Amino acid sequence: MSRGQAPGPVQKSRFEAPTAPPPARRPPELDQVEAEIEAKEEALSELERRLAEDWGNVDLVAAHRATRDQLTHLFERWEALFEQAQA
Repeated sequence: MSRGQAPGPVQKSRFEAPTAPPPARRPPELDQVEAEIEAKEEALSELERRLAEDWGNVDLVAAHRATRDQLTHLFERWEALFEQAQA
């Protein structure tokens, strides 16, 4: 090939690399639980911020405990759904 000329067409190999299988479809309920977890984590963070200012507020302490318990339940639910999706 001389200078200034474009290279010729590139030949493709007869064998193409195997493609990865498409990702498994996630159940919509799993996405919903993840969204609920995110919302509870944000609420918990806000409660903790408020409690840092006033640990004597028994209503905030109770709300924090309840939100933390709900979050624990959501994590357990997420784990069960995730295991079902993997099976």
